[in-house]
Amino acid sequence: MHMAAARYDQGRLGLLFLASSVKSDVMIIAGTLINKMASVLRKLYDQASICFCDRIVPVDIYVPGCPTTAEALLYSAFNLR
Repeated sequence: MHMAAARYDQGRLGLLFLASSVKSDVMIIAGTLINKMASVLRKLYDQASICFCDRIVPVDIYVPGCPTTAEALLYSAFNLR
């Protein structure tokens, strides 16, 4: 993602890409989902998320867009600080 490039530098905000969805706080799905990866995505989603999490825990921020822009993600992360 272009969010990791030097222009936006997500590292300065403490954002990291993790190999495991179990350890992550946010799952970003960017781009087109192909049939071959649908089952993998479903497995990751089932491991990582709870449906309607805003009914269980408070949500600090909703990021608009489909797909979201790097600017919107960084703006949201910056506002969480």
